Order: sequence, then C-alpha cells, then structure tokens
Amino acid sequence: MRTAISKRLSVFFILKKGAFYAMRLFKINDLSHEFAGKSLFCEAELTVQSGEHIGLVGPNGCGKSTFLKILLGEFVPDSCKIEKSDELKIGYLDQYANIDKNCTVYEYLNSVFDALYAMEAEVNEIYESISSLPEEKQLKAVGRAQKIVDYLEEKEFYQIEKKIDNVLNGLGFSDEDRVKTVPQLSGGMKTKLQLAKILLSDNDILVLDEPTNFLDIKYTAWLGDYLCRLKCAFIVISHDKALLNKISGKIVEIANRIFKVYNGNYDFYAKEKERLEAVQLQQHIAQGKYIQRSEEYVEAHYYANTTGAGKTKATWLKKMLENLKRIEKPDEIIKPQFSFKFLRGASKQIIALNKVSVGYGGSPVLPPVSLDVARGEKIVFKGFNGIGKTTLLKSIYGDLPLISGTVEFGENIEAVFLKQEEDYENNFSHLNKSERKVLGIKKGKKREITVIEFAKEYYPEKPQKELQAAMFACGLNEMHFFNQVKTLSGGEMTKLRLCLAMQNPVNLIILDEPTNHLDVYSKEVLMHALEEFEGTVLMTTHDVNADISWASSVINLEDLF
Repeated sequence: MRTAISKRLSVFFILKKGAFYAMRLFKINDLSHEFAGKSLFCEAELTVQSGEHIGLVGPNGCGKSTFLKILLGEFVPDSCKIEKSDELKIGYLDQYANIDKNCTVYEYLNSVFDALYAMEAEVNEIYESISSLPEEKQLKAVGRAQKIVDYLEEKEFYQIEKKIDNVLNGLGFSDEDRVKTVPQLSGGMKTKLQLAKILLSDNDILVLDEPTNFLDIKYTAWLGDYLCRLKCAFIVISHDKALLNKISGKIVEIANRIFKVYNGNYDFYAKEKERLEAVQLQQHIAQGKYIQRSEEYVEAHYYANTTGAGKTKATWLKKMLENLKRIEKPDEIIKPQFSFKFLRGASKQIIALNKVSVGYGGSPVLPPVSLDVARGEKIVFKGFNGIGKTTLLKSIYGDLPLISGTVEFGENIEAVFLKQEEDYENNFSHLNKSERKVLGIKKGKKREITVIEFAKEYYPEKPQKELQAAMFACGLNEMHFFNQVKTLSGGEMTKLRLCLAMQNPVNLIILDEPTNHLDVYSKEVLMHALEEFEGTVLMTTHDVNADISWASSVINLEDLF
C-alpha cells in the first residue's frame, strides 16, 4: 500500500522544507480535430497544473464538450499529443450517464469510500490475529496497521459521515431523499447525485460540464464555495458568469480553434478579451494588406520571367508567403434569431386551474393550485429544485394526468411546450405515444437520424429549404443539417428544439428551464423573444443570468406550503 501511495504522490508534487510545488497534471500539444464537418481545433495547446481552478468558456458548438471527451479518452482526435501520468485520477460529471443502481442515495455515496473501508477491515483483521503471531511478526504487523491508520486519518476516513452529510445538505437532498433508491430519483436529482459522488471522490482533477443546470440559486452558491475550497484542480464548463467569477483563477476560452488562456476570473477575461481581440483585428487587417502587396509583387516579377533583383526578391517573397502563419480574424459571435409566431383569436382567459393537485402515482408534490391565466400574461414559476415546477407544467399541458382538480383551456388556444430535457439516449422507443407525437418521432426511430430528418419528422409538410433557413436563423448551419442529431452539443440541441417550437403560430408558450445549455448570447436573444411575444407565456427557471423583467408576475411555489 505504501509503495502505491508514494508512487502516486510523487507524480504530482514535491515536498521540500515544507514547501508545495505545483506540478503539471497534463499537457496537450498539437490538438487538431474536425467534427461533423467543422474544424474545432487547429494545433491547439494547453497545460494544466495541479491545484488550478479553471473555467472553460466559448459559444455553443465551439468544442468544449468534445475537448473534455478527448481529455477523458472517450474520443480520439485527428491529431493530438497528451502528456499525462497513467496515475492521473479524473472525476467527470456526465449529465447523461445511467446510474440506476438499486441502492439508496446514502449507500451510493458511501460506496465512494469502499477502498478505505477495506483498509479499515485490514487493520481490524491485523489486531484480531496479532496475538497468534510470533513476537517479531507482531511488531511488523503493528507497524503495518499504524501506517494504514495514518493514511486513513490523512484521508479523513473518520469524518466520512460528516462529509457525506455536508454534500447532501449543500446540494439540497432532504432526509427523505437519502433513503430513496437511485431509480426513484428524477433525472435532475440523479445528476446532483453524480455531482455529489464526484465531490466526495479522491481525484487529482475534476471535470464538470455545466454542473449548475439542475441546481437552484442556493445550491449553486454552496457549490461555488465548495469548489473554491478544493485543493485539487478542476475544469468547469459553465455559462454562469457569477459562478465563474467566484471559482475561477484562470479562464480558458476556445476561440479561433485554439485555447486562449486568461489568468484571472470571468470579469478579467471579458475585459482582456475585448482588448486583445481589438489588437488581433488590427494585426489581421495589417497582415492582409501586406500579403496582398507581396502577392502582387510576386505576380509581377516571379511569374513574368523577369531577372535580377526583382526576380530574387519575388522568389524570397513567394517562399515567405508559403510559410507565413496567418493571423486569423477574431471569431465573430453570431447570435441566433429567436422569434415566436403569434396566433390571434384566443379568448381572454387562456387557462383556469381549479384546485389542481399534481404528482406521481397518486402522491401530490404540491398543495392544490388554483390560478387564472389571462391572455397576454407572462408568468415565471420559481421554487427549489424538486418542488414540482416541471410536474406542474407537464400536468397543465396534459403530459401527466391530474390527481384531482381541473385544467380548463379557453377557446382557440394553440400551445407549444419546450420541455427541460428531451431524449438524450440513442433510442426514442421508450417514449409513449403522446411524447413521440410531441417530438414528431415514429416508434422505434433511432437518434442516428440527421438533424434535417429530425426536423422533417416534426414538420413533414414543410419544405426542406424552409426548415434549413429556420435552423440557420436559430444558430445552426449547413455543417449541422446532414449530421446525426447525436453530434449536437447540449446548446445546439436546445437551439434545434427552440427552432422547431417556433415554426407554427401559437398563443401560449410553455417553457421548462429553457436556458439550460445556452450560452450567454443565446440567453439574451431568447429572453428578448419572449418579451416581444404578444401571447401568453408560462416558464420555469432557476437561471440567475436570465433577464425575466418582462414577466408580468413571478410565482414562488414555495409560498404554497
């Protein structure tokens, strides 16, 4: 045990006269990759040291999730050299992993420490059998046991219960949640459980892809504090500016197909990025003019069969141009154009909820709700994660049966429902008939279909060119149209679903956490589109960066209790 421990520690840091020296965790050289017809990386380089707290940023589709998969060895790029130790332990939050283990929440987290429990068992076994050993072996056994105990103390083994309680409380798990089996949890709660496990695990670096998507404001703040105190390194992908400001000592941006490193928090990055891109644009323009003059000179003297100094200079210029590294123009942020079509003619009363009780299996998750929604009202529902916001919206729309009460729609109501998460597996066949109808997916249809095929399943009557134009306006392009749906990033998938929701005129829009996965630019455009929409809006969100000043009312479901 001592040999394995010593070997691992020596890889990452050196202790000398009480000092700590950060060591390199990994170095990426010459990363080049083309994915789904789009060049994501070109000779990109990045080095990460132990203990670094990094925020990874960039617009939807720039390659953030692809980079993480490359780092984890789940994806093989076209070209890349990764220098890292075989002992490097990476904790990765995968929002779509299947963790349907038949154990309780507490047991699942306690299993993180199985190796330490095995070591404790070895200590107990040593002391139980020590009296039967010869004296010389007793001393050796005691020494072995003491070394294990020292290691257990170093790993805070005797604080395990306290550590689990701290993380469960911090992420919003109730006492009832702790004794639930994993399959009983919702998708959002399972993601939080994965996050809890990663935070408790002994890793050299954490890789967290949008960890706050299923966290309320209170728990996002707790996570930020927790990450700030971590001694290990981490890379966090997030579109939450406040979180990145709090946790990041370094921002790494994917832009111009390379990694651009900014030694500071998000605010520093934003200001420095603006300054550097202004310089880069000037250099790009100046170099372009120089290249044009040089090419004209080469054309006039190299290819015109001239001789003498002019020919010599042209030959030199030609070689120089062939080897000259071009200064690229800064990436242009193309904001999507979200716009919902409005259908007139709806009655003054859009929806009437009369003592509606919602939940699962006859068990309500909320007290009875009564609410009248008038034409043009825009309501945002708030409340802690798991309170029943999604359940309420699904029940209003008709995706879930009511336990009791009634939902009455007015006349001439045309609604569209953007769910929080659709299917992220490779097969839609587990969805029921109603869910497939909402998605426009035939039974057994695989997710290997292309983006344009997915759209045609949704709107078979619309010409393909019309659908392509609509998707282009929403931030997708020709590189996406004929590639598989599964190649889309989370943000691109949300844009596709938003695009499809915008195709037909409606007078009622229902949205469940619509900003999940969207970058800051897309969030701004979506909030503006909802503000401009003339109809009625029902929406849930826990996104502190989403501007909901357009809402006519904000209802906190916690006030119902």
